[in-house]
Amino acid sequence: MVFTNITRFFRVLCTHLFVFLFLLHSIQAKAVILKVGLYDNKPKIFRDDQGKPSGIFADILADIAGNENLQLEYVYGTWQQCLSRLENGEIDIMHDVSFTEERAKIYDFGSVPVLSDWFQIYARTGDNISSILELTGSRVGVLSQSVQHHSLTTMTRDYGISAEIICTDDYPQLVTLLKTGKIDYAVFNRYYIPSKETAARIKTTPIIFNPTRLHFAFAKNRHADLIRRIDKQLEAMMENPDSVYYQSLHKWTDRAQKPMVSHKFRSLFIGALGFLAALAIYSYFLIRIVRKKSAELLYKNEALAQAQSAVQNRERLFSLGQMAGGIAHDFNNVLSAIIGYAEYIIDYNEKKIKDPGIRDGIESIRNAAGDAAAIVTRMHEFYRKQNDKESPQLVCLKTLAEEIVTLVRPRFTLDSYARGKKLELLCITEASPLVAGYESQLKETLMNLIFNAVDACSDGGTVTMRVCRDGENALIEVSDTGKGMDKETAEHAFEPFFTTKGEQGTGLGLSMVKEFVEKHNGKLVMKTACGKGTTISISLPIAKSRGELPQQVTGNACRNLNIAIVDDDLRVLQSLSLMLLSDGHKARTYLSAEDSLQEIRENRPDLLLTDDDLPGMSGTELASEVRKIHPGLKMILMSGFDPSLKKNQDRHMVDLCLSKPLSLATLHKAFTDLGLSGK
Repeated sequence: MVFTNITRFFRVLCTHLFVFLFLLHSIQAKAVILKVGLYDNKPKIFRDDQGKPSGIFADILADIAGNENLQLEYVYGTWQQCLSRLENGEIDIMHDVSFTEERAKIYDFGSVPVLSDWFQIYARTGDNISSILELTGSRVGVLSQSVQHHSLTTMTRDYGISAEIICTDDYPQLVTLLKTGKIDYAVFNRYYIPSKETAARIKTTPIIFNPTRLHFAFAKNRHADLIRRIDKQLEAMMENPDSVYYQSLHKWTDRAQKPMVSHKFRSLFIGALGFLAALAIYSYFLIRIVRKKSAELLYKNEALAQAQSAVQNRERLFSLGQMAGGIAHDFNNVLSAIIGYAEYIIDYNEKKIKDPGIRDGIESIRNAAGDAAAIVTRMHEFYRKQNDKESPQLVCLKTLAEEIVTLVRPRFTLDSYARGKKLELLCITEASPLVAGYESQLKETLMNLIFNAVDACSDGGTVTMRVCRDGENALIEVSDTGKGMDKETAEHAFEPFFTTKGEQGTGLGLSMVKEFVEKHNGKLVMKTACGKGTTISISLPIAKSRGELPQQVTGNACRNLNIAIVDDDLRVLQSLSLMLLSDGHKARTYLSAEDSLQEIRENRPDLLLTDDDLPGMSGTELASEVRKIHPGLKMILMSGFDPSLKKNQDRHMVDLCLSKPLSLATLHKAFTDLGLSGK
């Protein structure tokens, strides 16, 4: 009985144990089905040529699925489609998702990351971009709704980089846009491996940013147990160097090192990378600041050099002005004698000179001396920038040009002989325009241009002077077939002291030409090129009528005067006295102020004409003393220096200041201005 009961008990126990084992096997045999998102991001996850899932994430998840009895069903789409499906619960797992706080609100993440990653800028072959700041003004392609998209947008905004960010659904579209030039740059992850054909057309750049970690992402609030199991499997894989995890990394990336590092080391690495990035950006801006400051310093140094050069030129002008004043005084005294004797011979001995050639020769002497005096005066004015005192005249440019050609032709003959080269001078006068101006200055201007043209024709050539009308203006052109000037030389040609002639040149010829043209309200234009000669054109307004000019005093319009002349230069005294005697006046001459003062006190003259630079008592001091004796006596102060340089209180001592040399016409005008005209 007991045995029967025991047998029955074991039968029932075996039956229940069999049923339990059968049910347990049925439960274990039934695998969990999971839908997994699949998109193309080789080598991390992609479809192979047979359409099967492949890559690092696919290998790892397949091994975990085998260990955990999971059945995987892949759903293919773009990156955006896969994320949308995960958010809507249409799939359970998504590969290759970077963790962010925003994403954690709509997806679940495991605690163990699968891979570490960062992003890198790619460019077309030949583009040598090296800094993220150089993205300004460019088009940058990026995967839509990705961490790299958010990171790039934030970074360009924070650093003030104006770049157009273009989003695509997947990496193949991004590659196509970059290769076809529809974007300038593209952002890929560090695992991106281009095909051979693509690698020949695009390349990596040194721009790396935003280190991140990649996870499996899960539908929100649906797979807590599954997440724990997968995290446990990942930890086990990473601890085993022979696991599928490392085999897949070797297979797809050739990376032998462990991708996962300790949290402490990872933090240090990220901190160091951030520090280096900040240092690079700081260095870039520092370099820009240094370059800007260097450019400013260079500009200031150049400005300082120009200012120093200008100061040196002013000092040279001042020194030359001092010398010019002394030269003018002595030279004008000599010219006074020449002009005085010439006018005396012409006016007083007109009937005795029967040979017209002799008379013409004497007139040429007088005119040449007048031109010389005008040159000395203008030289002094050039250095001191004084006001003009010479009266303008109507000048016929045709006559002037022909006269100049006659004067300079001997120079041409001499230069042709000395150089052994043919040098030709042509004068083309297409019109006879009249201009209001200063004949001696215009003559000197054209002669300067002609002599410069001669110097430019070192190997021979032709110099042409052309006179014509250009609308309401008269046009004078001086051109040569010489060597011409380069651009730099032409820019400085009219600056004082600039010369290409070495010690033979003064650098003042063309600067004086410019001064004269501006003084005549004209325009100066130069056309030149190396090997093509030079043409300088002067445009002057044509005089509309003689009414534009002041009336000139001609002939003796004054009564016969009793004139006292004081000058320490005997030649000046003799020439002035002869010139005034020939004009019907009486002249008493004195070599010093002291000699004249007593006689003027006793015998009042009609006019006192005194030099200023006298030994002992000066002409100004003499005038002051005479003014006390004869308050109404007319007095003229003459000087070999420029009388306008006299102090105002000194000039008020006399009625008129005149520059030597004095011509009879100048004296006639002075007498008229002083009210001494009439019989």
